[in-house]
Amino acid sequence: MDADRFQIIKQFYNKRRGSLLIDGKFQRPTSLGYWAASDPQQLFELFQQLHLEKYKNFLDLGSGDGIVVAVASLFTSAAGIEIDAKLHKDALDIRKKLGLDYSLKCSDYLEEDLSAYDFIFINPDNYFYKLEKSLVETFKGTLVLTDNIFRPLTLKPAKDVSVKGIIFSVYNIK
Repeated sequence: MDADRFQIIKQFYNKRRGSLLIDGKFQRPTSLGYWAASDPQQLFELFQQLHLEKYKNFLDLGSGDGIVVAVASLFTSAAGIEIDAKLHKDALDIRKKLGLDYSLKCSDYLEEDLSAYDFIFINPDNYFYKLEKSLVETFKGTLVLTDNIFRPLTLKPAKDVSVKGIIFSVYNIK
């Protein structure tokens, strides 16, 4: 893990978050949900606690401006799927500015094959029963959810991890 690269990511996204906050664009609706800026330090600490480097293929569902994927790319091969074209374009521009290597796709993740990944991250902003059904049928790996508002119907967390006051639920799907 490269601490210098993390500092560059952290500085960039913290500056971006500050300007989004000032402009009143810190969060906004998208065509299928809601987007809000994330904390790079919180993500970094979470991925350290979960030993993300042990996984081969990380995927962020609803990857927004790419912050989760950028931080995850310091630990493993990372990708993100975002349906909102503006957020996707922002993520592509940021990836280029930061010179990082990860995949980004503008698509509805419900239409994608997720079976190639062994770690999926999602910050659900609504119930995701259709996704849950698909994951149970096709995915083998670790699923991490931010927050505990929108929980799966059939899955039980293996553990909860607290980072900077936020609870992340970890599910092992076999």
